[in-house]
Amino acid sequence: MAAVLIGLGLGAEIDLIAFMQSRYFGHKAFGEIYGYFFAIFMFASGFGPFLMGQTFRISGSYEPFLLVSMVGLGIACLLMVALRRTPERVVPAHVT
Repeated sequence: MAAVLIGLGLGAEIDLIAFMQSRYFGHKAFGEIYGYFFAIFMFASGFGPFLMGQTFRISGSYEPFLLVSMVGLGIACLLMVALRRTPERVVPAHVT
């Protein structure tokens, strides 16, 4: 069950990058901006486990890293709540 929930969570994170980027930055330079966001996401995904291992090596516990991660997650949640609502986009009718 944990593996399924983790898989669903990871899938949602990656999809949210594209969704949020298109809503807040538009489509003009979608590929370039998405590339930057995805690179940051992938760097953090790779560097996070390394930092967690170093924290365990130094302190003998994962707790300090998890507490910092928990604070970061709380800040990220507050920032998401503070985002302004994007204007509704009107799709023009096709002229036949």
